[in-house]
Parts: sequence; structure tokens; C-alpha cells
Amino acid sequence: MTSDACLLNDIYQNARMGIQSIPQLIEMTDDQKFREVLKDQMAEYQTIASTAEIMLAQRKEKPEEIGSMAKISSYLMTEMKTMTDKSVSHMADMMIQGNTMGMTAIIRNMREHEDADIGATSLAEKLLATAEHNVSEMKNFL
Repeated sequence: MTSDACLLNDIYQNARMGIQSIPQLIEMTDDQKFREVLKDQMAEYQTIASTAEIMLAQRKEKPEEIGSMAKISSYLMTEMKTMTDKSVSHMADMMIQGNTMGMTAIIRNMREHEDADIGATSLAEKLLATAEHNVSEMKNFL
């Protein structure tokens, strides 16, 4: 797999993790404003994941899905962390932590694949900017 395809696959998986995790929090909150922000963030991740998938297809590659263990682990961790505290502030903190982990991963991936083409690199930068924006939005709910 080329550096372009590797970076695009990393972007895809990173965005898919957000897409998978956010609905769980949406179901747990009654705060309409928080729900709307989460839905907007999920839509942005869906756009990025779809773009990565299209760009991979253009390179005759298919995205690798997130492993079952990672999905289950993420789901269970969210359930555990919200078992005793389902406050918006706590969930916003969890989102900040998740976005920060995503930013760390994409920065690492960009460095590992610094020879990737401008299209893949630009999408990685968009994902990074999205995660940074998400953190900023979540701070309003702390």
C-alpha cells in the first residue's frame, strides 16, 4: 500500500471511530444543544470518512474497517465512564479526550506518511482541524 493509501486509511479509521462513538453519547443525553453539536460533529466525520473512501477507491484500494475489538472496547469504555456520571460536562470531557487521541493519531500518521500526496495530506489536515474545532466546541459544555 502506498503512503497516500496508508494515510487515507488512517484518516478513514479515525473518522469512523468518531462516527461509531458519538451516537452512544447522543442516546445518553437529554440536552438538545449538546445533541445538536454531537450530530454536527458526526456529520463532519461522515464527510471526511466518505471522502477518504472515495480517494482510496481512486487509488484502487479499499478502506480497512476498525477492528471488532477496538469497537467493543470503545463501546464498553463509554458505558463504564458514564455508568455513574451522565452529565453533559462529563460527556464533553470524554469527547475532548477522544478528539485529543484522534489528533495525536493523525499527527503521528501524517509524520509517518510525510511523502503522501497533497490530496491525502489535505484531508488529514482537515481531519485535524475538525478535531481541534470539536475540542473547542466541547469546552463550552464543561
